[in-house]
Formats: sequence, structure tokens, C-alpha cells
Amino acid sequence: MTPGYHDDNPQRGFPGPGPAGTENGTQPHDDPEPEYNVWAIISVCCGILGLVMLQVILAPAAIVLGALGVHSAKRIPSTQRLAVAGYVLGILDGLVWLLVASVFHIASFPL
Repeated sequence: MTPGYHDDNPQRGFPGPGPAGTENGTQPHDDPEPEYNVWAIISVCCGILGLVMLQVILAPAAIVLGALGVHSAKRIPSTQRLAVAGYVLGILDGLVWLLVASVFHIASFPL
């Protein structure tokens, strides 16, 4: 401390308690709920990746996660289309896998 200088507030620069005894005047639940649906996002990612690789694993994952995303979309309605897209991509992945598996199965028989 500088000689001859008296500091009334030792915590200068730091905000003190706000109204109602809360720190910085914020209420505990002032932050808005995030506007995204994790299940729907993961479902779409699994569905897109499943079109290219690992259909056996990613197709059921996209379907299940898409269904969870549709259920969670009741809380966040703006994400319902994304959840349905993941669900549909999962079904499409499954159909592509069935098509590829049946072609390889038919091709394995000798003529």
C-alpha cells in the first residue's frame, strides 16, 4: 500500500453482493435453458456416418437415439425435425445395410 493512501474497499474491482443477497445480483436460475437436443444431434451424426461405414452398429444407434431425441423434443420443440431426421437416417442406414448384405449373399452362390 502506498504511504498516505487509505483504501476503504480492499476488494476494489471485484463486484460485491447484489440484491437479495445473491452474488452480482444474479438469481440462481437466471440462465436460459440451452436450445439444443443432444440425442437428436448424436442421432443425425450416427445416421450420416452410417451411410458411409459401420451400418451394422450406427443404424440401430441412430434409430434408438432418434427415438430418444423425439421424446426429448417435447421439451424443446424446435429440435423435433432434427430428431426425426436422425431417426429416418437410421432406418435408411438399415435398409442400405440389408441391401448390401443381400447382394453379397446372392453373389456368393455359384452359378
